[in-house]
Amino acid sequence: MIFIKRIFFISLLFISSCSSNKPIFLYVTANALNVRATPNINSKIICIIPFGTKIKVFKTKHKFSLNKIENYWFYYPKTKGFIFGKFLSKKRASINKFMSLICYDSGGLMQSCAFGRTTSKLILSNGKARYNSYSQISLSGKKIVSSVGLYTISSNCISISFKEGKKYIKTTSTTGIIEKNIKHNPFVLKLFYLNKLKGFVKQSNLKLLSNNKFSINIKKHHFISKESKANLKKGSGIFRKIGYFF
Repeated sequence: MIFIKRIFFISLLFISSCSSNKPIFLYVTANALNVRATPNINSKIICIIPFGTKIKVFKTKHKFSLNKIENYWFYYPKTKGFIFGKFLSKKRASINKFMSLICYDSGGLMQSCAFGRTTSKLILSNGKARYNSYSQISLSGKKIVSSVGLYTISSNCISISFKEGKKYIKTTSTTGIIEKNIKHNPFVLKLFYLNKLKGFVKQSNLKLLSNNKFSINIKKHHFISKESKANLKKGSGIFRKIGYFF
């Protein structure tokens, strides 16, 4: 019911505020551009769009002055939100800028000191995405994943389709060091922006927000279960920290 009311409110706001029913195609010129719930610089951020993204928007009647530069607010239907025109352009910028997101995951067995850590980094720009992930899977083993793909924006979600990539795995066995370079299969990564976290959560981890067994550490950008917290405190047992992109 709350969701339906929000859609109805945004529809009324859109109809009453737009100066034209003609769409305009513009490019994002900020590294990471905030989309807001209403045409107000202090309103809630509902999504963030990467540099160079081509978007279809509608010009509104609302004006705003930022650093003595006046411009209009534009309505972006895909997110049902509003974008300040200072950060939009009719032409694609020639300079190379991007939005960078990073995520840290960790876990392991306390008694054996076998801690694993994964650092994932996303570079988003001009509709393209580059993904790099480094995992320390043991004291001498590691896994590196590198992929390129394309992204789209819808609602509060950035959906990234990776069609190609490679995976490097290094492990140690009784026969020595084993190294492999293999191609990985295509995959889709869906990230949902949540204002209370100021970050993007993987679709597979959204359910953790409604699970009272997990708590959120906003300063360290991860979810952690009550069981993991207890194990970390006593220094024994298994723990896992599930990161989100920020």
